[in-house]
Amino acid sequence: MIDSIALVGLVPVFLAAMISPGPDFFIVSQTALSRGFAAGAWTAAGIASGVAFYAALAVLGLAYVLSQAAWLTMVIKIAGGLYLLWLAWKMLQSSSTTASSEQLSVRHRNPYLTGLLSNLTNPKVVVFFGSLFAAALTPQASLATKLAMIGMSAVLPLLWFCFVAACLALPAVRERYQSMRDAINRIGGVIIGLFGIKLLWSARSQ
Repeated sequence: MIDSIALVGLVPVFLAAMISPGPDFFIVSQTALSRGFAAGAWTAAGIASGVAFYAALAVLGLAYVLSQAAWLTMVIKIAGGLYLLWLAWKMLQSSSTTASSEQLSVRHRNPYLTGLLSNLTNPKVVVFFGSLFAAALTPQASLATKLAMIGMSAVLPLLWFCFVAACLALPAVRERYQSMRDAINRIGGVIIGLFGIKLLWSARSQ
């Protein structure tokens, strides 16, 4: 039997975590603006897959263990920081070229993998699920409740980021973006780069 009270209690926490702007939000936004809703939705699916993976680890009790392994957290932070810096460099590089949007789209990374790697290399996700599910799941929790939590953990970010992608992929919004593409890509690249630098800097304290 599914513990609906436990599930409902987690919804506000998930919503607060999702709505707060982070690397995932900016990556979905930039992808939807530059490549349209389909690419943005695939990026959202990649993020949701990463969330589901960490949620499954949390249900198995492994996420908390991983979050307590300082060396592993450091490795994830370094990998995540370097990946975000690479994404930032690609965005800044695209803003300095005169290639058409269609040509740029061919060179762009796979949107699903971009979303997946963005989420998997974010150590905050490990800590979030490790602590949240450790408190929310009791030893008596049924298998159905655990599976429902994993499903909810994936569906909510998928819906949210698809909504973000749909809003930013509107023709009027994309047309405006095209006229300001270079400036927006520079700003987005700087923001993503700062997230990467922050991750690398935080790895020093591990």
